[in-house]
Amino acid sequence: MEGLCQTYWYPLYVFVRRKGYGHEDASDLTQAFFAKFLEKRYLKSVDANLGKFRTFLLTSMTHFLANERDKSQARWNRWSTRPQRHSSNAAGHRPW
Repeated sequence: MEGLCQTYWYPLYVFVRRKGYGHEDASDLTQAFFAKFLEKRYLKSVDANLGKFRTFLLTSMTHFLANERDKSQARWNRWSTRPQRHSSNAAGHRPW
């Protein structure tokens, strides 16, 4: 497992950087991807007959990034909700 992480960490890091993330974010995301990859034991689902392992990793990383972006946006939306404006006309009142 360690060899796998050492072999593919940098190519995945570069892939994340090319998606527009800065050094720190790309490094953190790559590390988090490998942690989840190992935790969930995704390696067991790899089938050599279905394609190249590198393609599997890049596709997995793409899905991981999309999920992380969705989580980030959901957290941002929770904190940035704006109060609703209530129209005085809706209650039958005139503004003057």
